[in-house]
Amino acid sequence: MKKVLLIKTAEIFHKDETPQAVPHGGLGYIASSLLQKGFEVVLLDVLTEGFGEILKLDDEWFRVGLSRKNLREKIMQISPDFVGISAQFTSQHEMLEETVEDVRVVTDIPIVVGGIHATYMPELVLDIKGVDYVLRWEAEETLPILINATKQDMRKVPGLYSNKTRNLGCYPDITKLSYPARKLYPGASDSGDAYSRINSPHGHKFDSRNLPYFEIITSRGCNFRCAGCAGSRFAGSNRTRETSDVLNEVQLLIDQFGMKSLVIIDDNFIQDKERATAILKEMVRRRYNLNVTFPNGLLVRNLFLKDGRVDEKFINLLRMAGTSEIDLPIETASSRIMKDYLTGKYDTKLNLSKLCRAFVDLGIKVAGYFMLGFPYETMEEMEATISLGERLKSNGMHKGWPFLVTPFPGSEFWQNDEHFPKSELRTLRFRMANGVNNNFSPLELQSILNEARRRLEF
Repeated sequence: MKKVLLIKTAEIFHKDETPQAVPHGGLGYIASSLLQKGFEVVLLDVLTEGFGEILKLDDEWFRVGLSRKNLREKIMQISPDFVGISAQFTSQHEMLEETVEDVRVVTDIPIVVGGIHATYMPELVLDIKGVDYVLRWEAEETLPILINATKQDMRKVPGLYSNKTRNLGCYPDITKLSYPARKLYPGASDSGDAYSRINSPHGHKFDSRNLPYFEIITSRGCNFRCAGCAGSRFAGSNRTRETSDVLNEVQLLIDQFGMKSLVIIDDNFIQDKERATAILKEMVRRRYNLNVTFPNGLLVRNLFLKDGRVDEKFINLLRMAGTSEIDLPIETASSRIMKDYLTGKYDTKLNLSKLCRAFVDLGIKVAGYFMLGFPYETMEEMEATISLGERLKSNGMHKGWPFLVTPFPGSEFWQNDEHFPKSELRTLRFRMANGVNNNFSPLELQSILNEARRRLEF
């Protein structure tokens, strides 16, 4: 039986950031798939297992995770036959490099790298000394094939990218996937895992009475193709799980781990509103009494009725199902930008103040995301977006998050490395404006962002 080690790397954070340790659902699903195929699997979350280990890199940046010495010792103890490393973020490329190096110090076994960063920057990843393969797109089905493949079979492995192979990827049927192998997560027990004990999730920190928390997906992908989004292109069109399967997973998390908070991290939970309604109604019928949050946002247009009124019935259903906090991907107040770059996801004339108030009046916290610096965006358009955030703040929004538009690899805004010389990608952090907007310099956009943060500070 081959032993497969799946690694989530340490991470680098800015001095102004609060480190977060969240479950890697993708690795959980891949681990489950490997277990089903008869492999022995170890999941090593270097960030979470070494969350108290902080290394200052310079005056701006610090590293969080197991020390390199401790990581090498763990790899030696595990003694795997194959290593898979997740590379989700180009901003963490440096951490990928050091992880590969640490594996190579211990062993010469095959190393494959996957994730969004690996999918869209395969040459950069493959250039890392010690990386044997890149596996592009989702890997639940393809990684087991790769591990068992002979040299002659390599050309048949979907998504494989190597010095000799450039294969197209594929998507698994998510209705047939087993639940993530959460018993392999760090600190897993019948009372939760290390993620709940650290309690540093993305977006919504939990009261101790609402722990442990667990994240689930009820769907993957998104039918919209916003110009600044790489995730929707990586995951493809919206693919959904059966309502019964979702509820069975929720029940399992309650029974096995004592879950008290359910975090639904779909890219777009309510893209299929009828299906979302069925899930919520069943949660109410089963009287789960869970604390429910949606940190990745709810599609704004589906929170309204066709005649433009706020769908108060659906919002009330969210509350009855236990929802305590939601995020709104508001993004812009400009109809032009919404049409040109955000695929017209909703009509910017909709009354967002009433929508915000409808949630707040039911005791549901609301946070909003705002984007600044689109191509050719004017100061007037950015001011309109910031002013919208201020109006929502006056209507009860408790957090506002302004961001600068960034050309992430894989997005429409990323064009042939135009914005970053390849030599600079190693330490890229995606915190500063990066040449998307033609009307303002990066420093001017950073100044506008700082002012927006000041005005939307809660």
